[in-house]
Amino acid sequence: MRLVVESPDEEGRIAYERTINTVLSESTIKGFIKRLKVFADPKEPVFILIIQFARGGGVLKFSEVATLKFVREGAIVVCENDKFMPEVLRILWEKFGSEKVEQLSRYEIMVKGEIGEDILNTIIYDPEKELMVGLMDLILRIVPEGFRIRKYIRKEGLMALIASEDPIKNEWVEKALKMMEGADDTSNL
Repeated sequence: MRLVVESPDEEGRIAYERTINTVLSESTIKGFIKRLKVFADPKEPVFILIIQFARGGGVLKFSEVATLKFVREGAIVVCENDKFMPEVLRILWEKFGSEKVEQLSRYEIMVKGEIGEDILNTIIYDPEKELMVGLMDLILRIVPEGFRIRKYIRKEGLMALIASEDPIKNEWVEKALKMMEGADDTSNL
């Protein structure tokens, strides 16, 4: 991951760089971030953030993260991945109610009822959605406090944010768009 911070205020540039590195080190999506470029001018005041990110994988359905063992009373759902177990359990509670769903062990859930195709095809994990949630969290933690007026621009694999205390100027939008254009060129980002 490459980080570039530009600012007419050298002290501010160093502080932004340090803050961004700290936020990135704590982020759950740091592996998806390819490049990050910031332009900050406290005198304007404007903060422009460009994030180039990799796409997450494909979605996972219930049938891909859990197996079924049919028993007389219904089915035992086995999900051996701790990451997906809470979502599997939530879907089953939603469909059958908590009185017909019992967690037998860390990986097994007894369901008193018939598990149909609707449940088997339910999406358990959507990396694109998780990536967007992670990006928004990252952005909110990086943007300076008080910069409440924001404009987002999204293109394939890129997200831009223009933030300020003042109304967003067209020249800032143009600058952000130019920064996005150069995002695929490693010499510019």
